Amino acid sequence: GVAGRTWGTVGSDGVATHGIRYTPVRNQLGWYSLAFDDAAFSLEQTVTANVVSATAGLFGVNVELVSATQADVRIVDSTGTAVDAAFSFVRIFASEEYTAAPTSASS
Repeated sequence: GVAGRTWGTVGSDGVATHGIRYTPVRNQLGWYSLAFDDAAFSLEQTVTANVVSATAGLFGVNVELVSATQADVRIVDSTGTAVDAAFSFVRIFASEEYTAAPTSASS
């Protein structure tokens, strides 16, 4: 199968600051949606995200794979309260069904 990658950095306001092949939206406090330009085959994708912060503090980040072209990112502080924060993400996905590579038989 063919694998693809999408990556980026999103500001706390929901605006893309770096990256390729995605459009971010800030839905509400601490909740962002990432719309990807490339669809993942049958939801075969992995998305990870991390808060990018110049201030000390612990943050929780949850990524939900909503569809073949969307993931939602939710961010909370150390008390569990939703907060807006800049974050970076990486997405790796299959763009077609994976089939095992043929093996050659030796004689």
